[in-house]
Amino acid sequence: MIAVSLAMTACKEEKTDETLVMEVYDEDDATEDDSDVVAVVTREDAETMANEMKTNVNVDKDNNLTITGFEEYGQLQNDIKNLSTSPNLRDKMNGEKAYASFETFVAQMPAYLKTNLVMKEVKDVRNRMDRLNATLSNDNATEGAIKSRIADVEEAVQDLNEEIVDIRLSLENDTSIDYDAYRDFVDNVNYDDTGYVTIINFDNYAKVQDDRIALYEAADDEKNTYQKTLRASFNEMVNRMPAYLKIDDVMDAVADVQKEMKEYEMEKNNAETDLDENLENLEEIDEALYDLNKELIKSRKKYDDQKSDAIEEFMEEFNSNSNQTMSERIKDATEEYNEEMNN
Repeated sequence: MIAVSLAMTACKEEKTDETLVMEVYDEDDATEDDSDVVAVVTREDAETMANEMKTNVNVDKDNNLTITGFEEYGQLQNDIKNLSTSPNLRDKMNGEKAYASFETFVAQMPAYLKTNLVMKEVKDVRNRMDRLNATLSNDNATEGAIKSRIADVEEAVQDLNEEIVDIRLSLENDTSIDYDAYRDFVDNVNYDDTGYVTIINFDNYAKVQDDRIALYEAADDEKNTYQKTLRASFNEMVNRMPAYLKIDDVMDAVADVQKEMKEYEMEKNNAETDLDENLENLEEIDEALYDLNKELIKSRKKYDDQKSDAIEEFMEEFNSNSNQTMSERIKDATEEYNEEMNN
């Protein structure tokens, strides 16, 4: 059986980008002295599992849980309820039936449920089931002891249900890390040794760079015409920018370009502004575009260089020994991640 953790880690490959993976605990390979046997599930598999949980695990307004296509879960809940119907009769058959339902539940668990946190609760249910069976098999066990063991099992199953609910609700959390945006930025933004930036499937940026060069190389008396062309291509680029480019530092650089263009356009029609001042304002536009290009490179490097540190911060907070709920842990871990990425 393999228990999968929702917490993401990063695995460096020889290629330039990182492969996000999920830590998994492989119980088949683990021994009593080796509880940290780790296998790897790709980030794409992790996303599939998260989507399957969102699709199949349903939580109503009262936090009641239903799981589509997993009848064994409903059967386990029914058999656990039946445990307390006649404890005075020491109904061993009900106990055996509940244990059999539990074993079937575990054997048929879909992969998306097998997070480390859920499997810890499963282990707790198993321990309490074993104690209940031992008590039911003891001819000297009192009715009070049987009731206590049944209550322990019911509490453990309730804890299991609440953990599944907590994880399911955490998938709706708006503070979750946008791994898709990271992947899109890294996959699409590239640069060479000279600092030339190319953005896959976004020719508008290349058009702006071409128009910038044309403006720089134009004769002084033609620069105003070339600036109008650059202004048009820049506006179109901003309007068509993909979401993954719209990070704070990049958008700040975009705003600086817009500011310099506006200043040039206001002053070029001023009779008191001479040619040298106009040329100086055009140089400011060129420098702002240069800074935008530099910011794209910095942001691309930032993701590469700081990703592992940010993941480490995320993992430390996520796996803390606090008594926080899953949603609270994810919120705090995400804050640590974003703080590291914004350094």
